[in-house]
Amino acid sequence: MSNACTGGAHVNLWHDMALNTVVDIEKVRSYNEKQNATLFAFRTDREAPEGQIPPRGNLDIVATPDTIKLQLQGAPELSSEQMADLTGMAVPDELKINLQSAFSLLRVVGARPKVYTNRLHVGVACAIMQADCELYDNSYGKLSSVFNYSLCPTCKYGERAKHIHLASGLYPMGRYYEVVVSKFHPHFYDRSLGWHGQTYEAALDFCDNIDGYALCPYDAVCPLGTNRSPISLYLNVSGPLEEASWVPVIDEANEWVQIALLNSCIKHSAMNPEPPEWGRSGIGNEEITRNILCCAKAGTTRMRR
Repeated sequence: MSNACTGGAHVNLWHDMALNTVVDIEKVRSYNEKQNATLFAFRTDREAPEGQIPPRGNLDIVATPDTIKLQLQGAPELSSEQMADLTGMAVPDELKINLQSAFSLLRVVGARPKVYTNRLHVGVACAIMQADCELYDNSYGKLSSVFNYSLCPTCKYGERAKHIHLASGLYPMGRYYEVVVSKFHPHFYDRSLGWHGQTYEAALDFCDNIDGYALCPYDAVCPLGTNRSPISLYLNVSGPLEEASWVPVIDEANEWVQIALLNSCIKHSAMNPEPPEWGRSGIGNEEITRNILCCAKAGTTRMRR
């Protein structure tokens, strides 16, 4: 801020007031069962850094009302008596909603063995709860600036943030996608981009007709394996798909992989003993075969059946 005010304005900076919050950490934790799963709390809005794909199971606590989402993560609503126990006072009705959200967040981060986030208030909650946290930056440097001003080892609140580490770059899974893009150069097509086929043979021919390209292998479509985000999300060519969408892959004849949210990146052969008849006939499958990915030919082997 001081560097931006080149016209001589006097700038007063101070720390996030929430960092002054003091709670009985063990008492707050006692209202949650300890969980073994890591908490991924990456933002998914326009402040998310370019190229960051949130891990599967990510909880963006601003996407829907905080308390509801956090309750799903094991922080059920506190009673008036429980809030009084945590605050040391009878909580007025007008403060209960805000305190429910605040304590839900503290309980969630306090119950997890590790937190990864690029949301500042999740990082602040980790500082309050002394939770182990990898703090990533947002798109314009907000989190790194706050960390370096308030939370670094020699900063005012450095002692409270001793379990917080400022990470560089993107959460590592984004790097897997970068490697895939540089190796396979995948291109995504749907009905609006020229793909009108419905069979495995049509998919092979469609990609072959693109100079230097062939149908993608599974490793290019789903770099991180089953139940993770497909490459199409990283390429930002399609949002998360609610409806079933089978994409053909070149690994085996008439093999398909799911890229919708449900059963994401699971092969058809992993859920069914036989290849799909609709993959050969094209009958009754228009709605589930609207997407395809073609990759650079190097390293691909053509499979027909």
